[in-house]
Amino acid sequence: MYSSPDLAKQVGYALVTEDKGIIKKASWLGLSDRVLGILDARVLFGEMLPHEIVDATPLIIHCPVHNLDINDPFFDARQIPRNS
Repeated sequence: MYSSPDLAKQVGYALVTEDKGIIKKASWLGLSDRVLGILDARVLFGEMLPHEIVDATPLIIHCPVHNLDINDPFFDARQIPRNS
Protein backbone atom coordinates (compact mmCIF):
# COMPACT_ATOMS: atom_id res chain seq x y z
CA MET A 1 0.00 0.00 0.00
CA TYR A 2 1.27 3.47 -0.81
CA SER A 3 1.89 5.83 2.06
CA SER A 4 1.44 9.59 1.86
CA PRO A 5 5.20 10.18 1.35
CA ASP A 6 5.10 7.73 -1.58
CA LEU A 7 2.34 9.79 -3.20
CA ALA A 8 4.30 12.97 -2.61
CA LYS A 9 7.32 11.36 -4.36
CA GLN A 10 5.12 10.50 -7.39
CA VAL A 11 5.44 6.76 -6.71
CA GLY A 12 1.73 6.27 -7.31
CA TYR A 13 -0.98 8.23 -9.08
CA ALA A 14 -3.59 7.98 -6.37
CA LEU A 15 -4.58 6.14 -3.24
CA VAL A 16 -8.14 4.88 -3.03
CA THR A 17 -9.44 4.48 0.50
CA GLU A 18 -12.43 4.99 2.72
CA ASP A 19 -10.20 5.46 5.78
CA LYS A 20 -11.19 8.87 7.18
CA GLY A 21 -7.87 9.18 9.04
CA ILE A 22 -5.85 8.76 5.84
CA ILE A 23 -8.12 11.19 3.98
CA LYS A 24 -7.69 13.78 6.77
CA LYS A 25 -3.90 13.35 6.81
CA ALA A 26 -3.75 13.66 3.02
CA SER A 27 -5.62 16.95 3.25
CA TRP A 28 -3.20 18.18 5.92
CA LEU A 29 -0.23 17.22 3.68
CA GLY A 30 -1.74 18.87 0.59
CA LEU A 31 -2.39 15.55 -1.14
CA SER A 32 -6.19 15.52 -0.98
CA ASP A 33 -6.43 15.62 -4.78
CA ARG A 34 -4.57 12.29 -4.90
CA VAL A 35 -6.29 10.43 -2.05
CA LEU A 36 -9.74 9.43 -3.22
CA GLY A 37 -12.78 7.71 -1.83
CA ILE A 38 -14.19 4.81 -3.81
CA LEU A 39 -16.94 6.82 -5.50
CA ASP A 40 -14.56 9.64 -6.46
CA ALA A 41 -12.10 7.11 -7.88
CA ARG A 42 -14.82 5.47 -9.97
CA VAL A 43 -15.70 8.85 -11.47
CA LEU A 44 -12.07 9.84 -12.10
CA PHE A 45 -10.92 6.54 -13.56
CA GLY A 46 -14.18 6.11 -15.47
CA GLU A 47 -13.40 9.35 -17.30
CA MET A 48 -9.95 8.00 -18.22
CA LEU A 49 -11.23 4.77 -19.76
CA PRO A 50 -12.41 4.57 -23.35
CA HIS A 51 -16.18 4.64 -23.67
CA GLU A 52 -16.46 2.68 -26.89
CA ILE A 53 -17.37 -0.97 -26.70
CA VAL A 54 -14.65 -3.22 -28.04
CA ASP A 55 -16.04 -6.13 -30.02
CA ALA A 56 -13.96 -9.10 -28.91
CA THR A 57 -14.33 -12.73 -29.74
CA PRO A 58 -17.10 -14.01 -27.48
CA LEU A 59 -16.07 -16.42 -24.76
CA ILE A 60 -19.57 -17.89 -24.67
CA ILE A 61 -21.09 -19.51 -27.70
CA HIS A 62 -24.83 -20.09 -27.58
CA CYS A 63 -25.80 -23.49 -28.89
CA PRO A 64 -28.35 -26.19 -28.14
CA VAL A 65 -27.43 -28.48 -25.25
CA HIS A 66 -27.63 -31.55 -27.48
CA ASN A 67 -24.70 -30.14 -29.51
CA LEU A 68 -22.34 -30.33 -26.53
CA ASP A 69 -19.71 -33.07 -26.54
CA ILE A 70 -19.53 -34.56 -23.03
CA ASN A 71 -16.06 -35.91 -23.90
CA ASP A 72 -14.72 -32.40 -24.47
CA PRO A 73 -11.81 -31.63 -22.09
CA PHE A 74 -13.81 -28.64 -20.86
CA PHE A 75 -16.05 -31.03 -18.94
CA ASP A 76 -13.18 -33.00 -17.37
CA ALA A 77 -13.23 -32.05 -13.67
CA ARG A 78 -9.73 -33.48 -13.25
CA GLN A 79 -8.35 -30.54 -15.24
CA ILE A 80 -9.64 -27.90 -12.80
CA PRO A 81 -6.62 -26.16 -11.23
CA ARG A 82 -6.44 -26.69 -7.49
CA ASN A 83 -4.97 -24.17 -5.04
CA SER A 84 -2.12 -25.75 -3.14
